[in-house]
Amino acid sequence: MARGGLPLVVAGSVLPDVLDYTLRLRHRSPITHNVLTVLLLLCLLPLSPLILFVALGVAHHLLLDALTKRGVYVGKRTVSLHHFTSSDPFANMFITLLHLAILPLFL
Repeated sequence: MARGGLPLVVAGSVLPDVLDYTLRLRHRSPITHNVLTVLLLLCLLPLSPLILFVALGVAHHLLLDALTKRGVYVGKRTVSLHHFTSSDPFANMFITLLHLAILPLFL
């Protein structure tokens, strides 16, 4: 991973929830939890290649949210793969362990 990329991926991974809170939007709003947000970030890529890392973090966040009952948005439509609830301790443990296992690949 390019130097400085990991912190930007981490920042991107929390960006949708931070924006919901900061802008006083409801959690998982159609503005911040939308696949189109990732596409918008990718359109900004010519401004800085580092935007790719932020977009990767946001995409990761949306992928995990898509696995829950509430899902995410693609445009105005909600998409849910509904395999877990966000409060499921076993699912959260699995996701955490998976991330810890793949983390060395990015260091």
